[in-house]
Amino acid sequence: MAEANTEKFSFVLPVALSGTGRDGDDLLRARLLWMSMDRFCDKSAVAKTLVVTPGGDMRQVAQAAADFRHGLNIEVVDERELCPELSAEPATLSKWPKPNLGWFRQQLIKLAAHAHLDTPFYMTLDADVLFVRAFGYRLLVSEGRGTVGTLRPDDI
Repeated sequence: MAEANTEKFSFVLPVALSGTGRDGDDLLRARLLWMSMDRFCDKSAVAKTLVVTPGGDMRQVAQAAADFRHGLNIEVVDERELCPELSAEPATLSKWPKPNLGWFRQQLIKLAAHAHLDTPFYMTLDADVLFVRAFGYRLLVSEGRGTVGTLRPDDI
């Protein structure tokens, strides 16, 4: 791991083109997320956006991410490179909201990501997330700690 980037953070986004348990296209959702990140995120604070996908989806996901690669520092990696334990195809079936292989795999990927990032803070994302307000490092990190679960009355 390289020396930690100060005043920078990273993102981790698992993207799968099948087996997600959701209707619709995870890649379309991811493009909408990247568009919202491009618009609202202080890109000077982004060290890396790690997009993690099954090996068979790499080409298609990398192609979709290409328009945002430089501004958001996107790196697309094979989920098995990030989390070699997935090579054994562990039982990751989840029955909610409908049978899928994605949810448990996503949790393993999000936990394993720390070893591939050189920032002390990273935000885990899902393809169905959108940003609607400007944000940067100082909104996400306060006094050397990550902010979590914060809502203002006008957020509700």
